[in-house]
Amino acid sequence: MAYRKREVATRAAASCSLPQLIARNAPLESGSLLVLMYERAQAQMNPGDKQGVGSWIKESLDKHGLPSLIRFGRRDRATVLRRDEFIQWFEPLLTKQEA
Repeated sequence: MAYRKREVATRAAASCSLPQLIARNAPLESGSLLVLMYERAQAQMNPGDKQGVGSWIKESLDKHGLPSLIRFGRRDRATVLRRDEFIQWFEPLLTKQEA
């Protein structure tokens, strides 16, 4: 059972549009959710801000460091991704001291 959950999460990460949004620095789509989750706090991107996802994540990384988990997707069906599933998308945005 745990294997199936991991397999589903891995497929969700592979089909995620977040890497494309980061690369294009496109704004978050209406009705979508992006939350960076830390041990004791979280940072949520508001789709109405019209800021690029890449630049928002960069600012959050500079301010709070690398999150443990992220939630991304439609508000009613957001997927939770572990650090090992999204780190390759964030690596280009990390500053030298965090890398």
